[in-house]
Amino acid sequence: MAARGLFADRVHADEEGDEDDEHPVAFSQMANQRSDVFAAHMRDHSRVPRLPNGTNETTELPPLSAAPPRRHGKLVNDTIHGLMRIDPNALAIVDTPEFQRLRDLKQLGLSHYVYPCASHSRFEHSLGTYALADGWVTHFQQCQPELGIGRKERTLVTLAGLCHDLGHGPFSHLWDNEVLPRLRELGRIDADREWSHEWMSCELLEHLFDENGLEDRLALDSRDGLVRADLRAIEELISIDKRDYDSAGRYHGRHSGRPQLQLGGKMYLYEIVANGRNSVDIDKFDYLLRDGRACSVQPNFDHRRLMQLSKASALGEGRGGWRGG
Repeated sequence: MAARGLFADRVHADEEGDEDDEHPVAFSQMANQRSDVFAAHMRDHSRVPRLPNGTNETTELPPLSAAPPRRHGKLVNDTIHGLMRIDPNALAIVDTPEFQRLRDLKQLGLSHYVYPCASHSRFEHSLGTYALADGWVTHFQQCQPELGIGRKERTLVTLAGLCHDLGHGPFSHLWDNEVLPRLRELGRIDADREWSHEWMSCELLEHLFDENGLEDRLALDSRDGLVRADLRAIEELISIDKRDYDSAGRYHGRHSGRPQLQLGGKMYLYEIVANGRNSVDIDKFDYLLRDGRACSVQPNFDHRRLMQLSKASALGEGRGGWRGG
């Protein structure tokens, strides 16, 4: 007898020449039959969500501002930091369209054409920076209770870590360093206008809160919600840079024209997300680890040890209050 194969083009006779099968099975026929069965299965077990009346009619989704805030956070398993807990305030920001766009922005621009695995996005980097910010502030709270870091200050720093890259354009830094200069040369944008992704992050953060009604939905402590002064504090934590410090590392006022800081009495908080004094901050910690893993390069530093052994120390009068030590 002939040996039959499931996807054989035809049934061959055996060595003795018997051909007792007059109707060979064609592969195309079997494929069509299997496709029909699969289509029928999908019709019977449709994944389209059904309304209570059993129909598949689409309805307009309610605006995000109408949704109640989540009472509980969410656990996210990250390849770099492991399990990360995202609290309800951060989750309300993550669920907005403005933040979700970070999923489509590659962290390393066009580097994935050289390193195919370097296709990670600003989305996971922002979540990782958020987790590191929470861990570092918690360290100060536990090891130096005399600093008096409250729940609101902790939330402001962590939200700054979450939102610090909101303003990145397509191709990440390639947009800043290549696309924008050429647009200025072509006269498509104002040549005198200063632009940075930190500045755009602050602009998008205000837009995000206004468009999604988050000012009334987020509660930073048990007494009140987010006010504009808190939003300004988050923007300052994102955008403070080296131009705000003199050559000795003393804070001498913001280049943006706002010399007073919302959290000015605790300067070390401004050196956690974006350290303008020496660039040792959680943004660098996360992207060095994440980018190195994607490109098969192992960074030679231990961020956990640095964070666990750090201490906020007084600088003296007139020297900016506090700093990370």
